[in-house]
Order: sequence, then structure tokens, then C-alpha cells
Amino acid sequence: MPLILIGGLAAALIAAQVKQSAAGATHVAPDAVILAQLVPFDVQAQTAELHALVRREARDEPWAGDTEAALRGRYSEIPHMNDTGEVRVLCATTLCEVVQSLPGLDKVNRSERGALDLALQSDPLRSDIGKLGLTEHGARFSSNGSKPGQGLFITYWSRWRQPKPDALLDGKLGEDDRGQRRFYKQVRAETRDQAWAGRTERGLTAILQSLPALSRGDHRLRVSCATTLCEISAMTAPHAPQPQIEGFYRDLQTWTYCQATEKLGLKAATVQFGSLPDKSRSIYIAYYSRNGG
Repeated sequence: MPLILIGGLAAALIAAQVKQSAAGATHVAPDAVILAQLVPFDVQAQTAELHALVRREARDEPWAGDTEAALRGRYSEIPHMNDTGEVRVLCATTLCEVVQSLPGLDKVNRSERGALDLALQSDPLRSDIGKLGLTEHGARFSSNGSKPGQGLFITYWSRWRQPKPDALLDGKLGEDDRGQRRFYKQVRAETRDQAWAGRTERGLTAILQSLPALSRGDHRLRVSCATTLCEISAMTAPHAPQPQIEGFYRDLQTWTYCQATEKLGLKAATVQFGSLPDKSRSIYIAYYSRNGG
């Protein structure tokens, strides 16, 4: 079955939230069924991290209860979604987990099962859930049954909040960088088009992670979109050797990269390369505008 992963977003979410106080934590026990399915296919271990996080962080009532009900209701609208029982939903403060065992071909035919899989990855579903103020971190499918077609569906939704000031970027944008500073403020001020922003963030993250220069190591990859604008920042690994630094500059300026962003309906507004004050890392900061935006 297909596998969709959104790596940079999940990693950024985890990094931003690991400081969450343990006071009032949900302390929900790990789910052995889910964990058993993670090892074979979740190579970046992001699902395991999210699985742990939603059980560790404090629970925001009544938001969590209301959101669980809304998610359960929307997923239950999908034909055959509840054939094996009610969909399981767990929310805390910033994250929700949705899990369901999918019916095998002994219960549904191939056409019905195919339609179910597509519906679970569809833009209408993301748009409807986006209206709840949630952003998806990718749907995961795996086979876990003895009968053909049986499997497990897992996905995570994060509670979207306005991007916070970024001290590193703010420090790199001098007063003479008026264009970038204007975009830096704009992406944090404008409202968010949930469906478009979430879809575009996933697309940009996938493009960036496909680049050889950003495929491995800690690159502090950040992607944030609002309604008309997206902000991207990335860095080389600390104290990277010169060939890696050159690859970093090269990969982010190729025609292939430019074409890939254009296919997402984006146009480069401004791009900057630089380095940290201590010269330990090179940095890339870019703003892309939505075509027609």
C-alpha cells in the first residue's frame, strides 16, 4: 500500500514541543498494535515520536474532547471506515492521533477498498479537517492482517498556531533587507488558508528532503505557509566540509528545484544565502508567493 510521510514538519513540531510540562499530562499508555506496525515502514521514526508525544503532553479540555468528536465524525462519513469498529481518536493539547483497522477484501471489494484508501488521502478530507484548525502530518498505511487487504491506517493532526518570531531568521535579516523583513512579518500576520497551506507545506517539505544536500543530518528545515506566502529556511549540518556546503548552495539553485516549486503554484519572491555569526553553518532563507496571490 502507499506510504506518505511528512518529515520536516513532524520533526519541527516535536522539537518545538519537547519542552512541554509533564504537569497534567495525558499519560495514555503506548498502543502495542500501533507500535508493532511502525518498525517495518516508518524509517524516519517520526510516527513513533508523534505516538509518544500525544500520550505525553497535557490535555487541553474542552478542546481535546470537542476535536476528538469532530474528527471521529468526519472520518465516519467515509464509506466503510467503520466496518471494523469506531475509528479511534486521541487528542491532547497540540496533537491528535487517528487510528483505524481497515477492512480486508473479505468484507469489501477491491473498488470499495480503493475508494476508501483514496478518501483517506483526499483534499476534501484535509480541507474539512483544516477548518478545525488542524494540519496533517501524513497518512500511513500498513498491512497487519492475515487476510488480503487488511491493514492499519494511522495519521496525526497538529493544532495550527500562528508562526512565532524566529530569532535566528530575525537576526539574519538586516535593516537593509527590507523585502525579506516585510515578508517575514507578513507570513506571521496573515490568516492561514488551511487547505492550501497544508498541501503546499507538504509539497515543499517533500521537495527539499529530496535534495541530496538536505536528505541527511540536522538541517533545521522549516516550512511555513499562510494564505499568499510561504517561508522556507534551512541550514547546512554544523561544521560541514566545503564540498557539502557547495552542494547546499548548488542544490537550492537548480532548475529542477525551481521547476518543482513552480508546479506547486509558487513564485520566488526573495532568496538569501548566508552563514551564522560563528560561521559554523550556512543558511538559506526564501519566501515564495502564491501565484495569483
